[in-house]
Amino acid sequence: MEEFLKGKPEIVILRGKICQEVLDKHQITRAQIRTAVRKEGVRKLIDVKLGVLEPDGTVSVIKQ
Repeated sequence: MEEFLKGKPEIVILRGKICQEVLDKHQITRAQIRTAVRKEGVRKLIDVKLGVLEPDGTVSVIKQ
């Protein structure tokens, strides 16, 4: 994902809901976001309070 994002962090998940507009902007799939969330130890999107796409392409997750 790193090649798609340059600059500032962007919110990709807010209160369990994926922000499709941000995914489209950076050409990232929902599957890629779900994989990144699972790598953070979260099984369900509903358990994510905030998901941030970082400038290096990683996703930071704050749990509910």
